Amino acid sequence: MKIFKILCLVLSLTLFGCSSDEDNLDPDDPGNNDNSQYVINDVFSNRNETSYLAKDIYAIWWDKDTDRTNEANALLDEMILLKEVILSEYCLQVPQNTLDGYFINIYLHADGGFYDSKGWGNGMRTDSNGYPFLTLPHWILSDKLNTAHETFHLFQHNSNASGFWYEGDKQWYTEATANWFAYLQNPSASRSFVTSEILARLPHVPLWSGWFNRPDSYPQNWQRENHQYALGQFLYYLTEEADIARCQLTEGYYSNTTLNPQEYLYNNLGSINLRNHFLDWATLVVNEFDFPFMSQNQKNTVVQEWNTYAEPNDDNQYIEIFNSIQTNSYRPSETKVTTAWSFNTYKLINSSNGNYTFNLNGDDLGSYGAESFFTGKVIVKNQNGNTTIYDLEMTNNYQGSLSLNIENTDTEVFFIIASMPEIFEDNNQEYQTFSYEIRID
Repeated sequence: MKIFKILCLVLSLTLFGCSSDEDNLDPDDPGNNDNSQYVINDVFSNRNETSYLAKDIYAIWWDKDTDRTNEANALLDEMILLKEVILSEYCLQVPQNTLDGYFINIYLHADGGFYDSKGWGNGMRTDSNGYPFLTLPHWILSDKLNTAHETFHLFQHNSNASGFWYEGDKQWYTEATANWFAYLQNPSASRSFVTSEILARLPHVPLWSGWFNRPDSYPQNWQRENHQYALGQFLYYLTEEADIARCQLTEGYYSNTTLNPQEYLYNNLGSINLRNHFLDWATLVVNEFDFPFMSQNQKNTVVQEWNTYAEPNDDNQYIEIFNSIQTNSYRPSETKVTTAWSFNTYKLINSSNGNYTFNLNGDDLGSYGAESFFTGKVIVKNQNGNTTIYDLEMTNNYQGSLSLNIENTDTEVFFIIASMPEIFEDNNQEYQTFSYEIRID
């Protein structure tokens, strides 16, 4: 997953290349291509040291010392197919390069050749003309998830919606939608949904937690850095299980909206719908990723990825595990309690028969004064692995309870508290928290 850490650190950066005669090819040269509708506009290459192949709207470049014609041809064919899908099914538009009559440049590097002096990684950047381009290490060309992810970024670039651009509380959506698209093109790949375990282990951070808006108090580790990528699975759930049209997730990029993505979705999908979808999705995450679209192989890969890269001390999967009835009220600490559009999970190890009541008493205001909105679910799993899910019965926006008859064969019970207030950004250094008390009688 180190690839995904590298590929989007570069997305928001603008790279200003030198503009010497040596670095700029003739803009009127249609190049080695099969479509003279577009011409080359390149600020990085040297005609004596680099080669390129152009087709459709793309031009792929590499160092002359290594012949990558076959690799470039295969990549061009793949990216052309992705372009057709993006434009026909996802309501995005071509980037400005294409509108201005220029090819989109893709640079293959990491072979010790000409381009390695640029210090490029894997991802999309912007050149001195304001045009997006891709830099791909040659060894990653067989990774279809990566190719789909980065190609999708190209078609987000010309967005006219200031609320969706790549910064602060908005940045998560750029990465989550690119992963969502990559998963949709490769639904059976073992590494589709690969960072999803983060969603189960860090459920208390806000939906929009990403690179550029994390509080200073947050740990600097793999699971915090990759949270925005993991959320591609939530978007996949919305379109493939909750029947949200794919264009409803992407049309905001070209809507001129100033709303950030989470508020845009809230308004366009409806408050009740989005809240219900979020809670239903969270419940399936807690229930060991009980999604029809995830294979057992993918679920195993998700856990393996966590075990390989995560910092084990930053594991917040369960706020508390109770081995007996919690007859006193329990209030989680400020470091683990819910923020906006997040959830907490409690686990009860059961061996008794009886009537259990699950109580929620939420604070009516968050730590910075926003109005709270809580709801919850209870999952009961018996010793045979069968699962029953119940909704908490809410009396208002922050208080609710549920009474259940539980048998000694119901060995595991999960109490999920979801915080879904009508706020969609954090203007403070720390994320706003929404506190509550629970009691299990």
